This record gives sequence, structure tokens and C-alpha cells, in this order.
Amino acid sequence: MSDEDHYYVAGYSAEDDPYSEANGVLKNKLGITNTRDLNELEADLAALAVRELLTRPIPKEFSVAVLQAIHKEIFGEVYPWAGQFRKVDIAKGDTFFETHKDIGKKLDLLFDQCKSKDFFVGHSQDQFAQELGDFLLELNRIHPFREGNGRTQRLLSSQMALNAGYSISWESVSNDAMKRVCIEGVEGDSLPMKKLIKLNLSVAPIVSLDQEKAQVMQRKAALREQYFVPSKKFKNEP
Repeated sequence: MSDEDHYYVAGYSAEDDPYSEANGVLKNKLGITNTRDLNELEADLAALAVRELLTRPIPKEFSVAVLQAIHKEIFGEVYPWAGQFRKVDIAKGDTFFETHKDIGKKLDLLFDQCKSKDFFVGHSQDQFAQELGDFLLELNRIHPFREGNGRTQRLLSSQMALNAGYSISWESVSNDAMKRVCIEGVEGDSLPMKKLIKLNLSVAPIVSLDQEKAQVMQRKAALREQYFVPSKKFKNEP
């Protein structure tokens, strides 16, 4: 679930990717033409979007549409294709993700299974960690988006935890630790993911959402002033 660089599976290239420029930089609304600057600003804006989303009411049901909406909320200020599934096949390291043509079908099956278990509400911490771990491993294997899968998965799982009365401290989990448990999950061992979740799982605290939201908005305003680049207009963009 860490957002490291992906690469195209044999038979695909940037020319086949509607979300990429010819030089490999992802198409964005900010007019940025190099990956380093894009990654820096994207990371800042996405982190603030996640904080803001966590101040909103928690969904009572989770679906493919909710997953897409989360991705769009997190990355909508950066990417015109935010919330849309990838159109190419990609991999990361030795892991090959679901073929893009089967993403919708596999996600429907995954969320139907989750709904049949009432989104893990009423589970003990041990049961919740196991069920959520299995869910996240499969969602990561599907890897529906061209970029930002890890952050979308973490936000979704945070909302699912809050819905079940728990809180996950993802900030305590390093990228290396997450990468390791995801690889072990692909290899058929889900126990490390369960242990990682359980270690960072607690009963949900009561927080001041109004104060958190105000801090997010102030930081976003400062970022826009610091990094402002005239927006690019994209075909079919509202």
C-alpha cells in the first residue's frame, strides 16, 4: 500500500496511458511538468485532504462508488482523472496487479463480501484486524487507480474502523513495514497484515472536528499561495 513508483506491464507504455504525458509525468491540473515537483505538491495536498475527510460524517455503507469518491476527494485538486480506474496494466517490484479490464468486477465482489459481514461492525479487535487485513490485501492486489492507491486504502480503512468503533494510527506505520506485509499477503500469508493492524488499532477517541477542520483549511490556503500554478483545462472536465 505504499505509493512507490509503478511500472507498465509488458505491452503497455506511457503512450497507452490516458493519464500520463509522453514524458511519463502524470497529467495534472497544476501545469507541473516534472515528477519531483508534482510528487511534492501532491503529497502536501493529499495529506490535507485526508485530514479534512476524517472530519466529515462516516459512511454507514462502503462500496465501489465510495472508494472512487474518496480517491477523487484526495487527489481531485491535482489530477483531472481522480476517482477513475486505471486504463493500463501495472506492477510494482515483483507484484503484478489486477488487469485493468477486470478491476470493476473484482471490486464488486470484494465489497459485496464486505457488506455481507456488515462491514465488520460488532467484531472484537482481533476479529476486526483479521477481516480488515484480508480486505486491504485484496484491495491492494486489485490496485484500481493509476496513482494514490495506498493513501486511498488507508483513508477508506480508517473510515471503516471508525464505523466499527475503532481507530487506526496509520502514521505509526512505515512505508517499509506496509510494503513488507503487502508482499507477504500476495504470497499467501495474511497474518503479518493482521498483526500490523491490531498493533495500531484502538477504541476510537473523541476529537474536536471543528478545530481540526479549521487547521486543514488554513494549511490548504497557505499551500495554494506558495505553489500556485495556473490550472490546465482538460477535455471533458466540468
